[in-house]
Amino acid sequence: MPPVIALPLLSNESAKTVKLPAPPSQPPTVTDITNSLHYSQDLLVAHGRKKVKDEEVFQAELYKNKLISSHEGGEPAWFTAAMNRILDEQLAPIKADIRTLKDDVHGLKGELSSVRRIAAITYNMSAGTGDEAGFEIVPFPNGQDPTKAPHNLPPLKCAKDVKELSTNGDRRDQYYRGYYPPTAPARLPPISERIDKIFVAIGAKNY
Repeated sequence: MPPVIALPLLSNESAKTVKLPAPPSQPPTVTDITNSLHYSQDLLVAHGRKKVKDEEVFQAELYKNKLISSHEGGEPAWFTAAMNRILDEQLAPIKADIRTLKDDVHGLKGELSSVRRIAAITYNMSAGTGDEAGFEIVPFPNGQDPTKAPHNLPPLKCAKDVKELSTNGDRRDQYYRGYYPPTAPARLPPISERIDKIFVAIGAKNY
């Protein structure tokens, strides 16, 4: 006969909020498994209120699965369906919170990217004149850094760097298309105009 399944660990602090189920029989009964489901549900609710630890929720799930695996004859079909339904009900609000959090993070990243872009352009506008005046890297309108993957373009740290794009058609046009993403098929403007527009895009002037 397999060993008796031990109750999951629960800290004294967490035990003030959630009560451990009674020790299971050997072999586990349907009542034992049902008790483990209630315990798991109580932990999830407490976890949503920051009253229990992640590890305790995880251990409760392991305990429940051990009981199910050890139940003689296996659980009846109705039990599996009921368990899945309960789990779906328990996890639905958690999944919704995760989706909301992901949306919030995505929106925050977009806002931070816009702030960084505006700050870099503003700095470059006051960077002074001359080929050696220092520039900040200005992200493309989609928030991507032109100097990092997938673009990996050389940084435009001064007016000299921008002017040197005149002799490097591939990098020049990558910068141009990055700062002015095409909305419809169109021929590129003359090289000199592309260089001027790249200067404008990063908040600098071509002297």
